Amino acid sequence: MKLFRALLFLPLSALGNPGSNETEIINHLISGNQLYEDFKSYKGQAEESQFNRAYYLGYVTGAVDMGNHALFCLPNGVTAGQIADSVGKYLTDNPQRRHFSGARLVAEALAEHYPCKGAQ
Repeated sequence: MKLFRALLFLPLSALGNPGSNETEIINHLISGNQLYEDFKSYKGQAEESQFNRAYYLGYVTGAVDMGNHALFCLPNGVTAGQIADSVGKYLTDNPQRRHFSGARLVAEALAEHYPCKGAQ
């Protein structure tokens, strides 16, 4: 199962080292900028939109279902709200990365906040 999940996220790994001067495919479903705007709605800091709030939470939790134990390791008992807040903090603290795909940034945020034991 871990291999299956890792293969699903293989396109993310092909994008290069997060600290390098990599390029990324421009065409992606949602950018970090769009995801950040949805995060602000989720936290009530932007135009009130139930759709944007639900979209943000659904997008983030969908990425969790795909990458947990392959790219990051969530502890038992963590809530969807905690995960959404972790991703939002990463988006807030790293505006220079928001041009990358939302999926990539969700994976980066969760790998930073919830690394797997033994991963460096």
